[in-house]
Amino acid sequence: MKRSILAGALLVNASLLGVSPLDAQAPEPAGFRFSASALGSPAEDLPSTSPLSGAIPVPALSAGNTDAKPGKPSFVAVPLPNSNPTLGTGLGAAGLLFFRPSKADTVSPSSTVGLGGIYFDTKSWAVAVGGKINLNEDRWRISAAFASADLRYDLYGKGAEASSSEPAAGVRQKMSGGMAQAQLRLFGRIYGGLRYVRADVNTALTSSGATLPPGVGENELALRVVALGPVVSFDSRDNQFFPLQGWAVDLRWDSYAGSLGSDASFQKAEANVRAYFPIRDSDVVAAQLYACSVGEQAPFFLQCLYGSAGVLRGYPVGKYYDLTMFGAQAEYRWRFRPRWIAVGFAGVGGVAPSFGSYTSQDILPAAGLGIRWVAEPKEKATLRLDYAWGKDRGTFYLSIGEAF
Repeated sequence: MKRSILAGALLVNASLLGVSPLDAQAPEPAGFRFSASALGSPAEDLPSTSPLSGAIPVPALSAGNTDAKPGKPSFVAVPLPNSNPTLGTGLGAAGLLFFRPSKADTVSPSSTVGLGGIYFDTKSWAVAVGGKINLNEDRWRISAAFASADLRYDLYGKGAEASSSEPAAGVRQKMSGGMAQAQLRLFGRIYGGLRYVRADVNTALTSSGATLPPGVGENELALRVVALGPVVSFDSRDNQFFPLQGWAVDLRWDSYAGSLGSDASFQKAEANVRAYFPIRDSDVVAAQLYACSVGEQAPFFLQCLYGSAGVLRGYPVGKYYDLTMFGAQAEYRWRFRPRWIAVGFAGVGGVAPSFGSYTSQDILPAAGLGIRWVAEPKEKATLRLDYAWGKDRGTFYLSIGEAF
């Protein structure tokens, strides 16, 4: 079941649907993870649903933008031809509005509202709407998002070994859901609050006579998942889209419980750390460390999904997943023209049943090159084209916003 693969993931904006890595403040299956990039990061704000969080990344918008000046709202609308290893080749469009709720508030980062959609040659499609509002001199950060999708992709067995040795099963996954999150600045650059996620996910095999991959049960094919949990963030970045310096740390604990109306009960914890180090006047070295752990009762689409939310490009979401995951990567961003940036990146990660059980077969390296065009100079929002090499093959990615 090969599908056309050119690259990319649609990122519609860091806050819109803001995945599995917390991120980005992405894009990762019974929940989608629209956390960072609207349709496309490190997914952090939406429910974490498998292909959505990786194929449609969402970069995080929790960081401030110290360079943006108060003034009139700005709007960016872009058509996005794109491709990714999970869903195929497609055409999407996104519209983003940057604004400040109060002209008197010159401290808060720009607030964002966006709408996006995409259709792939595999007959997969997704639409999402959402936003992040920063209020009272950045004391409050409130975000919400809603997404609906009909996705067709290849699903493999759990674990790095099963994904390499077992044949894939073609599946069709229909999902709809949303998230709401509110954070209060506790002190300094530290924010704390709660996040609520709810999604309905229905999965079916696309071929008669096909069987589910090892580790995927019949009871996981039609589920409502609902979670409530704390989220704590530290954010000292100088810009939400293209930071030159600072740190961003997101810690999240989602509790999926029957008392909330969830069909599956389990815990999921994620930690996402990003750091930015200025080089010369306008270049930057960006680094990321990510870790995920989920309970044994988690359905396959809410397990730790490798390649989702910008954590290690070069892997189709749904091929490598398990109860734990780690990822570490670094990227050099060289601004060689005022609106053009070249990048090189490399990293390593893996998936396994537990953090103490990793072997050499579980390790998954990645590296790549890319180019950026600054689409919105005021907010420093970029249009991104990357080519990444994974363990199995190379893949293109086209999206709005940085991977992390």
